[in-house]
This record gives sequence, C-alpha cells and structure tokens, in this order.
Amino acid sequence: MIINTRTELGGATYPFLHRLQQKWFIHSWDVDDDAPAHYNAPKSLRWINGNHVSDLYVEDMDTRDFLKQSGLQPRMQKGGFVLSKRISRLMRPYFMYGFFPRDEISIKYLNQDAHGEKVWDGAGQVRRSVLLRVLDQMPPLAPEKQREMETELRTAKRIEFTIMGAGEWSNEKRGGQDKGHAIVFEDHELEADFVLPQDTKGEVVLNDGSVFIGLYPVHHADTMRLDIQSLINLWGFFRHDDLMTWLHEEGELFLHSVQNGDVAAAMHRIDQTDVDDDDEALEAITNWHIREYLASGGDPMWFGSIVKGLINQHLKRLNHSSLGRFRLPIPGGRYYVMTDEIGRLDIPPGEIKLDPESSTAWVNADDWVTHIADVLGGADQDDALWVFPFLDFDDSEQILAWRSPNQLGEYMVFKPTTDSHIPDWQALTRAIEFPPADSRDLPSRIDQIQPDYLNLVNPDTAGGLGEWLKEYTIEGMEFTIRRASQNRGALGMYCNALLLARALYNTLPSRPPAPLEDVIDGSVKTGTDLQAVKEWCFTISRKIVEARKPVPARLHERLSLANERGKPPLIPETSINHWFDKLIAGIEEHIAYIQKERDVIMTQASPPIDVFRIGHDTLAMLEKGARFNQLYTSNLPWASKKRQRHSSNQDTLDTAREETTHYLASVSGGDTEEQYRILLAALAHYYTNPDHIGRDESVWQLGPVNHMGTRDRGIAQDTIQALREVGILDQLNRLDNGRIVRYPSARVLPTANRPIKIIGVWFNYWRAVCAEQGREVPERMQDVEKPDAEWAKQQVEQLAHSTFRNMTIKIMLEGDRAVAHTEKGIFGYIAKDNTQDVVEGLTRLKYIVAKKDVCWAIFGND
Repeated sequence: MIINTRTELGGATYPFLHRLQQKWFIHSWDVDDDAPAHYNAPKSLRWINGNHVSDLYVEDMDTRDFLKQSGLQPRMQKGGFVLSKRISRLMRPYFMYGFFPRDEISIKYLNQDAHGEKVWDGAGQVRRSVLLRVLDQMPPLAPEKQREMETELRTAKRIEFTIMGAGEWSNEKRGGQDKGHAIVFEDHELEADFVLPQDTKGEVVLNDGSVFIGLYPVHHADTMRLDIQSLINLWGFFRHDDLMTWLHEEGELFLHSVQNGDVAAAMHRIDQTDVDDDDEALEAITNWHIREYLASGGDPMWFGSIVKGLINQHLKRLNHSSLGRFRLPIPGGRYYVMTDEIGRLDIPPGEIKLDPESSTAWVNADDWVTHIADVLGGADQDDALWVFPFLDFDDSEQILAWRSPNQLGEYMVFKPTTDSHIPDWQALTRAIEFPPADSRDLPSRIDQIQPDYLNLVNPDTAGGLGEWLKEYTIEGMEFTIRRASQNRGALGMYCNALLLARALYNTLPSRPPAPLEDVIDGSVKTGTDLQAVKEWCFTISRKIVEARKPVPARLHERLSLANERGKPPLIPETSINHWFDKLIAGIEEHIAYIQKERDVIMTQASPPIDVFRIGHDTLAMLEKGARFNQLYTSNLPWASKKRQRHSSNQDTLDTAREETTHYLASVSGGDTEEQYRILLAALAHYYTNPDHIGRDESVWQLGPVNHMGTRDRGIAQDTIQALREVGILDQLNRLDNGRIVRYPSARVLPTANRPIKIIGVWFNYWRAVCAEQGREVPERMQDVEKPDAEWAKQQVEQLAHSTFRNMTIKIMLEGDRAVAHTEKGIFGYIAKDNTQDVVEGLTRLKYIVAKKDVCWAIFGND
C-alpha cells in the first residue's frame, strides 16, 4: 500500500510531514516479504506496525536530513520494536493537532508512589483551553468538517492525546512522548495545561523547541457484538436461548425498520459499532452510500438495493460469511475505563459508573490498584471495556465488564452506581436495561485460578533488536523486521489454544506457557521472542487431534496444525452435538430466515413517481437507461459461464463498473445533468419490469478501492445526487449543534404501484388503425403481415411516451382474463400472472413502457 501527498484523507494530514512542505510517500509492505525494489530516492524513516513495515520517502531527504528538518530524534536504547510503537503514534493522519512554542504549554508531572503510578497509568488531565488552542492551529477543513471538529473540541469530556517535545527537562526523556487518555477540565480547575504521570517515553524526542499536541475524540457505544473468544470464555453465563432471542430481536428490528422507513434504531446499532471513533462525522455518512441516502431522507422501501444493503448490515454484524468468527448482538456497550481519582469523583468500592458524556466507565482507584487492573489482564486507563448489565439471581442489578482479547477468568462484576447510565436493549416489543442472568454461572475469576504457567515468555529475549546501535538507521530496523516475522501469528495461535481448551475441556490448559498479557506485550509492544509459545500451540493442537477429541467444525481453523514432512496430515475429529455446534446451527437458521425475508421485501420496493416521470421522459432516454443496465448485467459473474471460469466475482464487478462508468461519460458527453437523467432512466427501466424489481444494483455500484483500502466515490453517490436534483432526496446540510442530523423520517412521496404486464397492445392498435382506414380488420396476430406488425410496435413504443400517458382505462373481467379497454375498444390483455393485481373499474395509465410485444404499465388514480 502506498500513501502520498495526493492521497485523499478526508481533510486529515500527517502533521510531521505536512509541515515540511515537501512531496512524500509511505510504502507499507508485509514483514514476510522481501524488501521492495529500491526507489530512486533515499529512505527517510522506517518503522513496523503489526505485520507491516512502513518506509517513508521525503523528497530530497535521506534519514539524516529528515530527522534534522522534522526535529525528531529516534533512539534505539529499547530496540526497534518499542521505537516503532512510538513512531506509529506520530506517523498517522490527524484532524486535531498543533505545534506550539515550548513555553506556551505547561505540564505538571506528578511525583507518585507505586499506588499513584498504577492509578495514573495511561491517564491524564487537560484544560479545555488547550483543546481550543489546538482548534485554532488546525489546517483548513471543509466547512462541515470544521464545524464537527469544533463541536468535538468544545464539548469533549475525554480525549486521546499524544504530546511530543515536553517531558522532564532534568533527565534523558526531555522532549519525549506522553500519551494516553485525558479527562477535560475547565482552566481554573487545573494548575497547568496538562497534569500527567511521570511516564514520558524517551524512545523518540522532539528537539526543535516546539511541542506537538495531537488529539483524537473518544466515543463510547451503547451497542455490543459478542466476539467468539468472549462468548466461549463466558459460556454458561451467556446461554443459548438468550443469545438466540437477542439475535432474532435484532433481525426483526432491521426488517421492521426497512419496511416502515423508521431506520433510526437499526442505524444506531450500525453506527455505534462500525463507526466507533467518529460516528457523527460527515465522511462517516458519505463514505457509505446507504448511510448518506437514509440521512438525506430516503425511504429504504423505494429501492431494492437499499433494502438489501440495510438488511445485510444485520448479517454483516454477525460476520455471517465466516461463522467461525461470528459476532453476536447482545445488550450492553463499550466504555473506556478510568479511576475516580483522575476525574475527581468518588466511586464507592465495588461499583462502576457508566458516563456517556465522557464515554467513561469510572471505577474506584483503590479497587483498580488492588485487583481490577490485574484481573482485567494488566489493563491501563486508555483501554476499552465491554459492559453487560444484568439482573442477578438475587434480583440485584450488576454489570459484567471485560476486555478483548481476554483469557478465561478475566472479568469483573460491579454494582452500578445510583447515577450510572445503563445501555438498554431496544427491540420491537420491549426495551430492557437488565436482562436476567446468574453470576454463579460465571467461571472462576483469574485471581482465584492461579494458573501454573511455564513462563516461556522471557522479557530478556527482546534484546538484539537494534538497541546496541549508537544511532537510528534504516538498516538497523532489519533486526526488528526479522523478529516481527518470527513472532507473526503467535498471539492469534495462543488465543486460539486458550479458546479451544475452554470450549473442549471447560478450563485453561494445565500448564499454559505464559499469561495472555505477556504474549500481547511481546507481539505489539516489546518484541519479546515468542517462538516457544508458537511451539507450545503446535504441540497442544497435535495432542487434541491425536487424542481424537471431537472439535466443532467451525473451530477446526483454530487448531495450529503444521504438516510435517513424511507424515500424513493431521485431520481433527468433528463433533456433532457440542453446544457450539447447536449455536452455529441456530445462527445459520436465523441467517437463512433473514435472507428469505430480505428477498421478499426487495420485491416490494417501489420508487417515487418522479423517478418514472423523468426516467420515461423520452424513448431515447429510456433506451439509454436500458443500455446502461444491460452493460452491467452482461458483465455479472453468472452472465457468462466462460467468464465465470476465468474471472473472479470481484474482477467481473470491476469490469461492470468500468464499462458502465465509461458509458455514462461517453453517451452524456461529460454532461453531469445528462448522466443523472440516464441513472434515473435506468431505475425507471428496472421498475417497469417486474422481473427486475428490487434488482437495481447497476445504479448503486460502489467506487474502486483506493490505496487506503476504502472506496472512492462511485455511481451510487451519483445516483443519490440525481435523486437530490429532482427533489426526492435532501441535501446533507441540516445541522444540530455542529453535527449532521441523522436519519430523519423518510419523506412522504407518492410511490408507484406494482407494474402490470399488458399483452396484445400493438395488435389492438393495428386493428383500430385498420378500422379507421377501412381496411380488413385481422382477427388473429398471425394474420398481420410482418412489416405491418413491426410498424405497429414502433408506433406503440412512441405513443407510450405521449398519447398513452394519463389515458383513462377501464378494467373489465371477461371470464378468467382481465381486459383493458379505452373508449374506442380493447387496449390490451392483462397478463394472467397480474390478474390479481388489478381491480375492475376506471383507472389511469400513469406510466407505460412498450418494448416489442409487451407493455409494462403502472395504473393509478392519484
């Protein structure tokens, strides 16, 4: 992946690169790959992030020049792994940041004992005025984005911060990095701009006399999706029937939201889960066309693809395409933990306060030091907690809290404070805050189990990663890359091994290699050698298979099975009645039900009348829309067996997008308004043919995937704009306190009835012509000469766009057929499949499209 100065970042910038005012690009590549071919430019910086290496190139700057110009000074005393973690914090896009003279930013560092160090781990306090000074320093943004960022900084109660260039000036960390989450106070409440623990990171410093402050907003969520690891570790407390009930209730919520146009509740689930950190941002709306459509006042029942896309979000939330990694909707939410001492609160021991205004789960500081942090896997105060409120066996209200990833027994049960917010579970028929559960069904807590660890993770093996180098070099990061490659997969393998032990044996392994916290640190923080952990995982999986222990099919992929040369592959036994098998069966049954209901609802989609009025404006325009649709469908994977054998589904979809995009541009001569009319004509063409109702994917095609892994603007966004141009959708300019007003009720617009198929129109028209001209009137279609038949069909096609519009029709039942009459005689015969869709009496031809032998008509009297 390559990111450069031209990459669209929605207004965000890389601060330390932006201020250089030079061309640059970042090339990221996999740690297991060979280093990419040398560019005709010197590398300026290299770091790793997870399984990827990032190389920075700045125009005319080698490493020495870049460090001199940027003011950054990387240090290798803790090795390239730890250094990379610090660099990654800086080399990422920011909306909210500023550079300040050092004497304009005041920081009070606390003198702490061991208790205080743990209480303030990852935490801080900040004055509101600092956020507003950052607002003044931010680069220019689009007006809507500027208003949103201003709202964030003026109202935030908790903020993620990164500070460079401060630190203690009496030690080697001066100018280093401070980071964490800070609670926002008014200026008079703090004696300095920041109050922070003495935990400045010295692996990279800023030594040019400035202080960098970068901020990210912190948002909670009042929805939750239970991951498979948490489910298995908490199984028994979470029960099959409850999980299936919650799953079904969310599915019904989505179905009901689509059919009734009230999408706020369903979109609340989507937004809070999938747009975690910026759920009110304008780009969060416009980056997904369905979100933008609904926020613009669109009714999901106007178009089948909107129906499909919205209901599919429920399936997507389940991760339905990979059920071995499902995520189940349950009551609860996600909040960020913090001790009461930081917020100057008083939380009673054993209690928790969920505070939406600050997105914080407040806990007692003494509880944190004595057990909470350790029980939650070595948590600090920029960590998120999943929280599940429940009514316990003794009718007491409780909140279960845990982190993800987690190990068996890593959870806490709290009593909510009297003023705590409680996320409620909204379903169609009920709203509950405390679903019943039984804390006695929870597994033993980790501090009561005391596992006998093998202690295979040795922190001393983090050496040899370049810390012996006197200065930072690109080449010196090679040691870190090798360790990252060597450690790759270790954390996932270990999590899977723990998960399998719990699922199959209802316990931790008898002698696990190390606490999960140590393996996490080795993977993402220190670079500790984890080879012994990987070997242990291979051994445990081999023992499970050799013991012929039945394993649920969806958990087979969790086994770490390496094929050994000269030995037959290890094939695990498959269970048939494990509780996990039953859960998967229930989820699959639910998925099938939702897909069936979705497909039925799609056929009920009906666009506003204006789509037909404009789309059927002229025969030529309708033909352009039909051609657009034909180009799309002819490129679909199932349109050609030959193409399907030689192309992936994505390849054919990409080809369809390219051809339809090219067609729009060429046939319109680049006229945007003409392109909009063609898209509306394509919709009209779909919805006057019952075989295509709801299958309007061509006009909702997404743009190509860009270098950031997101999609550029596509035909879907053009369709939305086309609908705005004719007044069907609203512009996104409704603001409330600086934020977009989300998901208003759908606009009330007249929609079309079901298209009716009429046959024999051309024949009856020809009979009328013959009668007027005194010619012999044919009794059967086959009696009409071919040239005369073709002429009559062409005339009907033309008349469908003129004389036939709004013509009064009388429907009469004659035997088992419904017949359409005009004042002059028979107009045509209603297809037998549509007999039940018409009623006897007078009506009007609101819209009619004629193509060869068949007409499609929409009747109505409004």
